[in-house]
Amino acid sequence: MALMWAKLYPRIYYSEFYKRTAAIREKAYEDINEQIGLSFVNTRDWALKSATKAFDQIFGNSKLNVAIVPFAGKKIGPKDIESRLNDIQKIFKALLDNLIGSTKYDKLPPQLISMLGNISQDYAYPPQHFLFGFEVSRLNFNHTVSLKDMKPPKVQMICVMFVFIRVIIGELLLQPTNVVKNVKITDSLMRNVKTLASILSIVIIEYIRSRVVIQNDNQNHLDVEIKLKHRSQPIPFNPPMDLKDYPDDEEAAAAGKKKKDATEILIANLYTKEQLAPFFQKKSSVDELKALVEGWCTEMSNIVTEAHQKELQEKRAK
Repeated sequence: MALMWAKLYPRIYYSEFYKRTAAIREKAYEDINEQIGLSFVNTRDWALKSATKAFDQIFGNSKLNVAIVPFAGKKIGPKDIESRLNDIQKIFKALLDNLIGSTKYDKLPPQLISMLGNISQDYAYPPQHFLFGFEVSRLNFNHTVSLKDMKPPKVQMICVMFVFIRVIIGELLLQPTNVVKNVKITDSLMRNVKTLASILSIVIIEYIRSRVVIQNDNQNHLDVEIKLKHRSQPIPFNPPMDLKDYPDDEEAAAAGKKKKDATEILIANLYTKEQLAPFFQKKSSVDELKALVEGWCTEMSNIVTEAHQKELQEKRAK
């Protein structure tokens, strides 16, 4: 009898253990999906309030022209390029300075801080089909598919992907009517926002790639049914006036085609680094933007991690 029990006990134990962890995981998915919905709205409102002047400069100035990719075969002169690069630098400086100034525990939406903590810390359960493949491939997982080894760079990655890639770029820069309800949608405006969104997303992606390496076969130890699935499509960008009706010059078009073959596209139909060479060849501007992105990422991840640890301590004390 004792021998039979000794053989059965591990099976019973692990069966019950997996049932409990499955229930915990499903409850975590349910809670976090609700938090994410609220966080999109609150983060958008926070960004608009924090960087009003920067957004006014982008969407309120009909004469603004920061397009640096040749359009419909028309070359851009050196003086115009230099003037536009200066405007791009000023816009990013204003935008990031404003956002960094509002990235404080008492200024950020509480729901955003809590939500990011619940998808970026050790033992957290990011929801299915939410994270980009770019993110999932750089994470490590416990046998229950909860996160592990969540060092600061990985926390920064999840924070910047949500706040900047999904909200500031995906919901604001590339959707002008979310910023100014009655804004006039023109080709010029859409080229401006496509230029700004492309530059900012490239700098963010390169920063994360330099800090967080891909973890090959990071889910091989997991059962197929619980593996974390990434979102299947990039964030859509389909301007009302289809810029693709007016192809860029041959070199830029070739660079765009090369980008479509990439495996880590986060937002559809943006310019490539090759197309945006005038900006990325200006080292001082690139270094300034990188420093601003890094400063925001560091500050945000610190706030999220500290708040999450405090939240856990309060739960344990109850």
